[in-house]
Amino acid sequence: MINVGITGASGRMGRALFDERDPTEVFYTGDRPQVTKTENGYVYRLPLPFVSSADLDLTRSSANELVVRIGNHKRLISLPHTLASLEVAHAKHRDGVLTVTFVAE
Repeated sequence: MINVGITGASGRMGRALFDERDPTEVFYTGDRPQVTKTENGYVYRLPLPFVSSADLDLTRSSANELVVRIGNHKRLISLPHTLASLEVAHAKHRDGVLTVTFVAE
């Protein structure tokens, strides 16, 4: 493990999170969110494995944010500038992926 001399609460938290592992190591290798251009706009794909569609709620809080609620948990997703000016046409959740389609007004 890399020792940078961090003490106190930060040092304890680092040891609890990483133990003897290098904190610069890649820990997640699953799918990442993707934005794809389509003929009519864009599609945003957000991997949500192990989530039931019944527990999922999607709203738009402002011009540049999507709010994803899964049960009692909430995540704000800042949209790239390209998507912020577009409207959400529809959204679906299938096979562990939330797909949101954006189109021009």
